[in-house]
Order: sequence, then structure tokens, then C-alpha cells
Amino acid sequence: MLKAKCLKKAVVPSTLIEDPSPGSLQCTRLALSVSEDRSSCVVYVASGPHIYKLHIALGESSVSEGKDSLLIPEHTEIIASSVLNRCPHRSEIQSIALAEVESCGYVMLGSVDSYGHLIVSKLDASSEDVDKLTYSALPPDNGIGEGSWSGLCFCPNQWSMAAVARSFCKAIDIYDQDIHIRTLRPLWYPTSLNFMQNVDNGNQSSTLVITEGSQLTIWDLRMKENGGCVHRVCGIPGDIFYAACSSSNGYVAVGGADRTVTIYDPRRWSALSRWVHCSKYEITGLSFSTIDPDCIYVQGVDYEVFCGQWKDNDKIFSFRGDSNWLGFSKCTGKDILAGWCDSGSIFIADVASEIDKVINFPIFVENFVTSMYIVLLMPKILSFFLGFPFYVCTLLNFKYHVIPLYHDVDIIKLSCLPCFDFFGKESLNYFGVALTNQISPYPGTALTLSYGQESASNEKVMK
Repeated sequence: MLKAKCLKKAVVPSTLIEDPSPGSLQCTRLALSVSEDRSSCVVYVASGPHIYKLHIALGESSVSEGKDSLLIPEHTEIIASSVLNRCPHRSEIQSIALAEVESCGYVMLGSVDSYGHLIVSKLDASSEDVDKLTYSALPPDNGIGEGSWSGLCFCPNQWSMAAVARSFCKAIDIYDQDIHIRTLRPLWYPTSLNFMQNVDNGNQSSTLVITEGSQLTIWDLRMKENGGCVHRVCGIPGDIFYAACSSSNGYVAVGGADRTVTIYDPRRWSALSRWVHCSKYEITGLSFSTIDPDCIYVQGVDYEVFCGQWKDNDKIFSFRGDSNWLGFSKCTGKDILAGWCDSGSIFIADVASEIDKVINFPIFVENFVTSMYIVLLMPKILSFFLGFPFYVCTLLNFKYHVIPLYHDVDIIKLSCLPCFDFFGKESLNYFGVALTNQISPYPGTALTLSYGQESASNEKVMK
């Protein structure tokens, strides 16, 4: 079960962004990068032809709920903010995306404008250009025509490969850095795209999930037949899909104007689950949880964002922005969400599993019974030290009975009273071993020794 650790709210300085550009219905103008200790994050937002960088403090805090169980955000400060020093676009930026290269410690920041012009920059931890590596790519038709929404996604296992969707042109352009590889031709206007993990080939991500109109289409970049389209799932005519995402186990989620989240199994392309009318208005953003793929984050145009279990159709928590979402994204590899509102507010939610929370146990574990049977395979060595031919040690917590094993087997029953200190890690404070009539017992232990006769505790071994 997931639970929100904190919900922060920061306000973008008006001196940095006075009036954000409107963008499109899809909230794809935000990208998020989080530090290793989760104490701060860097949020990239796009307005007009520029990209802005915001360094925001996170930290630990308690989460409080308000009306309708909505999470109440706590204000946080923006440590630093600036305009990203890179080549600007000629028109309004429609989408930005990050590709983190973990082994090298830098990220690739890509942006695409309303005419499909792609610009990718290599940034280090301080968001500065590394070796001034910035490249751009124009679509094959040089962006001729009317501007529209454009989407961008990087291949998760090959950061140099990117896919750019142009809505009005009904085209999906595939690039390897600045080299144009091929163009996919959907039948309707594309509204979202996402690389998915290939179930058959492991980490080779050559499958692209695209929503076009009221259809969900699957494209294989290795195929030429049918233009690369391998499957087409039709929804309700007139209900446009606006969001699609894939999980680590290969499942695909789609949502849109019908306010329903549908989960598909790519091996059969049958619906595993339908969460009907889970959102009040149209769904424009979906992301599977990294911690628990059975949970999904849903973002709608009514300012609401919620997390729920798609198998049980059960909401876990939710929060709202204070105006229309201009950008919304989930951090890659972490369950941290960030959203940018038209009012200039940025909301950041840090989500964790309830297992990671502090669990308090009594000093002596009276209600927790653990049984572990250790068969000692070195009888000669043990007989030298202990004076008995063969032993079976039975570690029991508060269980005072001798278990019959088989004939002519001697039993040592060791009952231990360990102290536990549970703060995310288990630590055993002391553990003593005592042998009856031979060694005095250490604190926290009680031992019963038997050898086919009545033991010190007047228990009989059944043979």
C-alpha cells in the first residue's frame, strides 16, 4: 500500500515567469529530477520558447487531510531559479522530457515546439551544458503547416533515440540523436506516445504506444509491414484518448474523455481492468507507480490528482492544484510527482510504501513467534565440545514444548527473548547461549536441554 510522505507547494517568482503561455490540453511541459537523498529536486518547466529551472527543497513533513480526504500542501521555498542557458525555440514549446544516464551522472533534456523542432541538451548535476553538447533536428517537411501539440519521449534503454509526435501532421518521427530514422503515419491525430518494455525481448524497447483519436495503437520500430503498426485497439467513438503509459511488468494503461482508466495486457491485448468514471473530468495524465505497479497515478483537467489501485478500483489518496495544470510529470524510477499550475504554483508529492514507515514493536516480542530449525551436520565436532552425539537446535520464541523428530535424536531447545529496535532496520541487541548445568545463562535467554530423559524443565522427549 502506498502513502504520501509529504506534499509541498512552491510559488514561481513572478519576476521569472510573469504570464505562462497556455500550451495545450496535454500537460507535458514539465520534467522532474530528484536528488539521491530526496531532500531537493530540480523542476524544469517550459513557457513560450524558453525552459526554466527551479531548485526546490523537499524534506520530511507530516501530511494532513482536509475536506473529502484531500491532502493539504505545505509551503516550501525555491532555493534557486533561472532561465536555462540553451538555444531557444522559434515557437511555443509543447513538451519537454528527461532521460537520465545513471552510469555517467548526467541527464539529457529534450524539448519540442509546436512545429516538431527537437532540441536536446546534455546537462550535468548543476544543469549546465556538458561539453556544450546540444543538437537539434527538424522534421522531414521542415515544420511546414499549422502548429499544434507535439509530444516527446526518450527510449528508456537508449537515450539517443527519441520519438516526436506532431498532432496536426498525423506523424511520429523517430530520431537517433539528430538523424531522422523513419516516420510513422497514424490514422488520426496523435495525443500521447510512450515507449514500452518489450515483454518478449526483455530490455529492448522497440515498441511504441500511441493514442490517436479514440484508438490505442502499438507500433514496432523493427517492422515495415503496415507501416510498423502491429495492433490497434478501438475505444468508444468520439471519446478521445489523451494519455497512455506502460508499467514495469508490461501492462499498458490508457485514459481520456471517457474518464475511465483501462489496463491492457500486451500479450493478449485484452482489458485486465476498467476503472470506470474514476475522474470527474477528462483524464490527461497517467503514470504507473514504480514501487507498486498495481497502483496508478491519474491526473485530470479538474485540477485533481489521485493515486489508486487499478485492480480494486480503490483510491488511496488525492490532492488538487489551485488552477489549470500546465505541466505534470512523475520522476523516472521514483514515486515523486510534480505539477505546475496556471497560477504559478508548483505541487510536489513524495510517495512511499507503508513498509518504509516507522513500525513500533514492544521490547519483548510476545505476539511474534518465529520458528527456525537448524540441523547441525557436524556431530563429531559438536560431541567434542558439548559431549553429545547429535543435536538439533530449535529456536522458538515463548514455545515450551519439545518436538519429536525421529528416533535417537537429541534435542536442544533454545528460547530467546531478543530486543528489537525497529526504525526501518532490525537490530538484535543481545543474544546469549546457555547450557543447563554447564554455563550460566546470559540475560535474555532460556535453554532447555534433554537427552532422552526428563529435562531440567520436567519435559519429556517423545521418541
